[in-house]
Amino acid sequence: MPSERKYGELVIDYLGDIKTIPYEMYIAGNSPCVMVKDKNGEKHRFIQSMGVWTVYFEDVMPKWRQDFKQLLFTSFDLQFSINFPDYRGS
Repeated sequence: MPSERKYGELVIDYLGDIKTIPYEMYIAGNSPCVMVKDKNGEKHRFIQSMGVWTVYFEDVMPKWRQDFKQLLFTSFDLQFSINFPDYRGS
């Protein structure tokens, strides 16, 4: 049975610039998954495996700065814990 999907916006202060990033979160195969849209409307999907966020299967990692990706992944963790408080992982 597919997991419930949660939708919202991540608000991130990156180098003094406030970024609002639409997201969709869900659990696939007992792994946290997040889809975000970038400023051009392009979708990027990520999955967490063994505590590490990476691109979702056939997707390509966006060429974003490493510090931005780390901030984004930390935001994923925080928002995921709010959206799925009973999730215990695999």
